[in-house]
Amino acid sequence: MRVLKGDRVALGTLFDRHYGRVYRYCLSRVPAADAEEIAAETLRHAIRRIETYRGEAALSTWINRVARSQLSEHFRRTRRRPTLVSIDQNEQLRSEVDAMAADLESPERDRAATERQTLVHYLLDALPGDYGDILEWKYIEGLSVDEIAGKLSTTSLAVQSKLARARRAFKERFDGTEWGLSTADGGTR
Repeated sequence: MRVLKGDRVALGTLFDRHYGRVYRYCLSRVPAADAEEIAAETLRHAIRRIETYRGEAALSTWINRVARSQLSEHFRRTRRRPTLVSIDQNEQLRSEVDAMAADLESPERDRAATERQTLVHYLLDALPGDYGDILEWKYIEGLSVDEIAGKLSTTSLAVQSKLARARRAFKERFDGTEWGLSTADGGTR
C-alpha cells in the first residue's frame, strides 16, 4: 500500500477521501468550527501514525477510532462533556424512540431478518473454494486476518487478497438475488 510507504500523493488522497466522513462524524458531536479542526487533526494524526494500521479492520474503521480518540482529547482539553438529553425530558425524542422500539419488535422485521440470514448462509455456501469460510471467519466469527492466515497456513497478504475477491463474489451473487435487486433500487421486500 502506497500510503504505508509514505507516498505523499497517496497520503493526500487518503486525507481527501476520508475528510468528509470524519467531519460529519465529528459534527454530530461538537459545533461546526470544532468539527473542522478535529476532523483535520484526526487525519493528520492518522497519517503520522499510519504505520500502526495493521489491516485487521477497514481503514475507515481505524480512522474512526482515531477520531473518537481526538474527540475525547478535545473534551478533556476543553473540560467539556458532550451534551446529553434525557429521553424523558424531550417528548418528540421519546415518541421517536418508542416508534423505533415498536418497529424493532415487529413480526415483519423478524421474518425479514430470518430471510436475510438464510440468504446470507445460502450465498456463503454457494461461493467457490474457501471464499465462504473466509468471509464467515472474518465477519461472523470475528477472526483477524492473521488468525485466518494461520487456519489456512498462508500469509496475511494472501488472506487479504482472498477476502477482497470473496467480498466481490458475495456482492455479485447478493446483487443478483431478489433481495439484492429489491433493496438496490430503494424498495423493500
